Amino acid sequence: MTGYGRGESERNDSRIRVEINSVNRRQSDIVINLPRELSAFEPRVRQVVNERVTRGRTNVVVAFERSANATPSLALDRALARSYHESMRALQEELRVKGTDADEAMLFRGVVTEDGTEYRDMYADSRTQVTEHVG
Repeated sequence: MTGYGRGESERNDSRIRVEINSVNRRQSDIVINLPRELSAFEPRVRQVVNERVTRGRTNVVVAFERSANATPSLALDRALARSYHESMRALQEELRVKGTDADEAMLFRGVVTEDGTEYRDMYADSRTQVTEHVG
């Protein structure tokens, strides 16, 4: 059960490349390397591989590239931004310091994210690549 497969897909000024290799082992060991933008899809990728591979060490490497002229859609978590801002205001009062603006709250993790639509489409394409090249 030693093998190698590679597939590519392009959509909306973005490209995804999936490489899979495996070596024979008694136990199943699946290693998945995804870019940060696609990390939420790791359980799904793992499930697809698990459905087709029962043993051996399988490495799945996914690369995602966006063209220079592609513009991602952004989503703003207003509730999270408000919570950060209120916490910063309370700390400002407690420490008796000045200066807390709404734009500072937007710098915290999770407040401004890409809306994910593009990634869901790319996941569908990567799933196709994985199923074509595994088992």
